[in-house]
Amino acid sequence: MELEETHWDWTMNINAKCIAFLRPGSGKDDGENGGGHIVSISSLGSIRYLENYTTVGVSKAALES
Repeated sequence: MELEETHWDWTMNINAKCIAFLRPGSGKDDGENGGGHIVSISSLGSIRYLENYTTVGVSKAALES
């Protein structure tokens, strides 16, 4: 395993954790800004093994779930 814990944390924070901790109500229409939408992008690596893509694939699967 050549993966360092800091790489794991960085990838999970960018791809999965950020969605979990968005400002509450950011996707609701509060009448001032016309509402909003949260868009996240996953990849095929979330359901298939891709060489050298393990950490990103796991973070994308977390995003999907």
